Amino acid sequence: MQMPEQIDFEEAKKNLSPIALSFWEENRRVSNSLLCKELGYQLIHKDYKSGLQNCLKHLKLTN
Repeated sequence: MQMPEQIDFEEAKKNLSPIALSFWEENRRVSNSLLCKELGYQLIHKDYKSGLQNCLKHLKLTN
């Protein structure tokens, strides 16, 4: 399985529904500080990219 080709947002939004477009235009960020500091949760991956790479690695192993 290959990752999809990366395209510019301006190009991608031509094919998005109004709901999808409003979701992606907001581009909200979230913080894990409450989860980690106050609840003592420890994340497995340092960021979402390494987590996605790990998922892809496991998909390749099972297929």
